[in-house]
Amino acid sequence: MYLERLSKLPSQVKQVVFGEADYAVNDELVSTYQLSDEQVSYMTRTYLEIVLGDRPALELRAHLEKMPDADSVDIGSLSLQIAIRKLWPLQDYLKNIDILIRRLGGRVPDPVPLPKAPTTDEQGVIQSDWERGIAREMLLKNRQYSEFYLTQKPIRDPEGRLKAPSVSNWLADYLHVMGAVGSDALKRSQYLAKSKNAERLNDAEKQNVLNFLTSYESDAQMYWRVAEGNYLLVEPELPEEEKKTREQHKATQQMSELLAYYSDVQRNSHEQFVSMRPSLEAAAGDNNRKLADIIWESLGLQDADKGLAALDLLIERRGLWDMLKTDQRYKGIVSRYIDAHYGTEAKTFWGGDVTTSVGLALLWRIMFVEKLQLKEDRAAILADYFSKKTGQKTSPIYLDLRSGLFVFRDVAYKDRQLSFV
Repeated sequence: MYLERLSKLPSQVKQVVFGEADYAVNDELVSTYQLSDEQVSYMTRTYLEIVLGDRPALELRAHLEKMPDADSVDIGSLSLQIAIRKLWPLQDYLKNIDILIRRLGGRVPDPVPLPKAPTTDEQGVIQSDWERGIAREMLLKNRQYSEFYLTQKPIRDPEGRLKAPSVSNWLADYLHVMGAVGSDALKRSQYLAKSKNAERLNDAEKQNVLNFLTSYESDAQMYWRVAEGNYLLVEPELPEEEKKTREQHKATQQMSELLAYYSDVQRNSHEQFVSMRPSLEAAAGDNNRKLADIIWESLGLQDADKGLAALDLLIERRGLWDMLKTDQRYKGIVSRYIDAHYGTEAKTFWGGDVTTSVGLALLWRIMFVEKLQLKEDRAAILADYFSKKTGQKTSPIYLDLRSGLFVFRDVAYKDRQLSFV
C-alpha cells in the first residue's frame, strides 16, 4: 500500500507533498475546475502515484483523461496546473517534469529548490533557527549574543575608536546618546536620528537595531536568529519562510501520526487474531466450512473480535477463495448490496465473482462496516490488512487528505462493469 511508502519519502519531499501550500493548491484546483469528490480522489491518487514512482510523470494527462466524468473538466488545463504547481516543486526529486510542462504547452518556471530538511532533537521535535523571547532573557540564556553583530559596518565609541557592531556596543552607544532615563518608542526613534553610528545604516539594519532596543527596554517578545555565524537577527513576527517550514513540519508530523495509527491497528489486530486461534481451532478443527459458519454467525451477532479472528485463520489456511466461490451466503450479501447501490443491471452483469479486487472490497465494506459496525477508518485499515494477506495487489482503501481518515475506495458502475473510481 502506498501509504506506508509515503512515510519513507525524504523529509524534504514530504514537506512539499503534505505542506499547507500543496493543500492550498488542491483547494484552488477544486474551485477552479469544479471537481467532484470522486474527481478529487482520482486526481490525488494520480499525483501520489507519480511522487512514489508508480506512474511516469509523462502519463499525467493520459491518466487524468480516465477520471470520472472527465468530459466535464478541461483535462489539458488541469494537467498543466498540476504539473507546474504540484509537480514542479519536486523537480529536484522527480524526473521529466520540465518535459511534461512543455508537452502540455506550458513554460517551464524557474527552478524551485526542495525545502531545507528540518533538524530534530532526540524526541523528533523541530529545532528552528528562530527562537522567541525577550532581549534580557535571551542575553542571559545565550551569553555569546552580546558579542554578536546587529549590523555590518563597525561603529565608533564616544572617543572615536572603531568598535565591532555588536549587541553590547550598540547598547552602549544608545545609552550614551539617549541616557538611561525613560524608555518609549519616540526615544528609540530619536536615537536613530541622532546617533552618528545609525546614520550609516540601511533601513533593514536600522529596523534590526530598533527591534533589539524595543525588546531590551520594553520586554517585548521578539524572534531571534543567528545568521552567518555571528549576526543576530531580531524580528517582531516570525518570517514567512519559517512559518511555512513549521507548517510543513506540522503536516508531515500529522501524516506520520496517521501512518503510525495505520500500523498500530494492523499490528494490534494481528496479535489479537493470533491469541484467539487456539479457541477457534478447538471449535472448528480442520474444517474450514465450520470457520465460514463462525464468521457468518459473528456477523449476525456483531461479534467483531471473533469474526475477524476466524477470517484471519481462514485466510491463513488458504480457505478464503473456496468459501467465496462456493458459499452462497457471502455471494448473496454482495449481490444484494450491488442491487441496492448500483441497480439491477449492475447485479446482472456483475457475474457473482467475489474474488476480484472490487468484489472483495465490497465484501469487506459490507462485513466490517454494515454487519460488524466498525468505524470506517478502522474497517478500511483492516480491509487493507486482509487484502494484502490474500495477495491482492490493488488496495481497497486510500487516505482522504481532507478528513485525515482512511476510507474505502469508491466503486462505480459504467459500461456494464464495476470498477474502482
